Amino acid sequence: MPVAAGVWTVTASTWSSVTTLVVADDGGCLVVDPNVTPVELVDLADEVAEHGAPTNLSLAHEHRRAWPGRPAPPGVAGPRRLPPWDPVRTERTEVVAMGTPGAPGTLVLVRHGESTANAAATFTGSRDVGLSAHGIEQSHRAAELMVQAGIVPDLVVTSRMLRAQRTAETMLPVLAAAAAGRVVEDLPIRRTWRLNERDYGLLMGMAKTEVRELYGYDQFYSWRRTRHGRPPPVPEGEDTALNLVGVDDDPTDPQTAAMPGRGESLDDVVERVRPLWSRTLAPELVEGHCVLVIGHGNSLRALCAAIDTLDDEELEGLNLPTAQPIVYRVDHAGRATPRGGEYLDPDNAWLEAIRISLEGGT
Repeated sequence: MPVAAGVWTVTASTWSSVTTLVVADDGGCLVVDPNVTPVELVDLADEVAEHGAPTNLSLAHEHRRAWPGRPAPPGVAGPRRLPPWDPVRTERTEVVAMGTPGAPGTLVLVRHGESTANAAATFTGSRDVGLSAHGIEQSHRAAELMVQAGIVPDLVVTSRMLRAQRTAETMLPVLAAAAAGRVVEDLPIRRTWRLNERDYGLLMGMAKTEVRELYGYDQFYSWRRTRHGRPPPVPEGEDTALNLVGVDDDPTDPQTAAMPGRGESLDDVVERVRPLWSRTLAPELVEGHCVLVIGHGNSLRALCAAIDTLDDEELEGLNLPTAQPIVYRVDHAGRATPRGGEYLDPDNAWLEAIRISLEGGT
């Protein structure tokens, strides 16, 4: 199987995972894992002989330029010495999937606009509340930022919660107006319980300052920020007054977790969001589509954990401001870049993230 010199992302049914290959002019091949960490230096012929010729081959040709004359990466052993490759400076110039040219997909994450509960500084969770007037303004501005960046979605995915759907209803007319010949009804919308906000159990409806005073800062921090802190459930019979979101009865993806009122850890949310990434979002994105995801502070933190493989410390430190679009580009191997995405309005987004952090986090 001849492969031209360059940097390639290979997805093959006979190989165990997505692999990045850096192929030299002499056929030598640097195998790099999905996190772009050098693993071993091998000869391409040996790789094919060991694993068999790849079938269902998808190649994303990311770089074609002369190799710089510097030493190979230290600590990388193998039968051949390759010219070095600097993954930080590598830029994609062409994408080829299954032999057909195409563009990378675009993923846009938007936390809903400020809700009435956000404005009151209370724990919201599964409570189904609407947007504040400021939240509507924020949502409109988020759509304008996308239009200014030339981003119009092919698909919109939201939670089943009112505040996310109101955000979508505010954004879609602005986005549709920017797409020639399209109207709001042309933009498909999928609603899923997997994007619902984390259930805060007993804490829902309580002021955040009250929770800190009653339970102490350490417990407050564990429940609010850590991956495994799970608040206790709402006492039986006390959930009626909270106006909790209903259980999703979609027969194609029945709700099996995140039952309103029972309390969830952030790790619980990561586990229910992960299939949304692998089964719904990634397949759309690798086809070159643009997908807008409108979710919540914790469901989007969980989605970022799945996309970027965040460790516990990174996840604890992640704060997502309301209605600030974050953009990823997703290649035909399903790799999202840059890690952490890019804000369309970075200055205001980071200032708002700092403010959220000072209040105790998302």
